[in-house]
Amino acid sequence: MLIATLMGLTACLPGDRGRGLQQIAVVLDSQRKSPQVLLYPCPRQVLTQASLWLVTKDGATLAKPIWRITRSDGTTSPREVIVGETPAEFVQDVPFQDRPAETSNLAIVARLDKQEISLQFRLLDLRADQLLVDPAWFGNHRYVNVQDFERENAKDCQAG
Repeated sequence: MLIATLMGLTACLPGDRGRGLQQIAVVLDSQRKSPQVLLYPCPRQVLTQASLWLVTKDGATLAKPIWRITRSDGTTSPREVIVGETPAEFVQDVPFQDRPAETSNLAIVARLDKQEISLQFRLLDLRADQLLVDPAWFGNHRYVNVQDFERENAKDCQAG
């Protein structure tokens, strides 16, 4: 079973949004051999939707949702969300059924209030103990550690 965990990491100021803030990363959970997705919401941002998608080969289009949970309101974001499960206050409107192939193009998409953030990846690209990130926001580095992820987000958030 494919498991992705969304973990809330807060360290920025309310209302501050720096240009280039990359709030999502994926790492391989070495025990479960599954993706673990880290999310960096600022205070007052609330996770309202999370989904896992199959993406077209060219990476241009979200082709088919594999799993999705939504909620209409809430004041706090869950610390973790596992693909295939439904946290309190959420409704699973696309149930998770099958683990995609290692080479499938995937995207995790999260909505923090009205802001949608996403990251594309393949299962075979994931590493244990290194976060897969969008290199445009991390000095062209494709993999970073948790401390770099938090520091970059906090810096960008405070600069906003």
